[in-house]
Amino acid sequence: MENKVLISKELSEKMLNPEKDPDGKLLFEYAKKLAEEVKSINSNQIRKYFSEVKKISMDESKFKYEVKRFLAVFLYNIKKLSNYRSIINQAENFANSMKNMVLTLDEGDINYLKRFKDFWEALVAYHKYLETTNKRR
Repeated sequence: MENKVLISKELSEKMLNPEKDPDGKLLFEYAKKLAEEVKSINSNQIRKYFSEVKKISMDESKFKYEVKRFLAVFLYNIKKLSNYRSIINQAENFANSMKNMVLTLDEGDINYLKRFKDFWEALVAYHKYLETTNKRR
């Protein structure tokens, strides 16, 4: 079983830090790459995760707790997806990438959270785009 990680801890630090990626080049590039990586995961499931991300408070004193809660629920749901042999590698890569991003968020501030939410918004958009493009073929 291949256990690769698309978004490492170091990469997530560059993506989520507005000073290291001011124009969002890495952030949006890797949102697209991850969307391509998880293309076999149902778009409703991806949107469900995004819905949970949007609920994370923009309050500096609350968001770190809420993002850890999101990760726990996300990992539980991804584990259920891992039971489908055809997408096990995609699910594990998705899980490992999100773990790295949440670890980075835990060390960052509210600006990191804003970019995490932007990442998810782009991920959903690219995933839907790829889904509709692939259906036309």
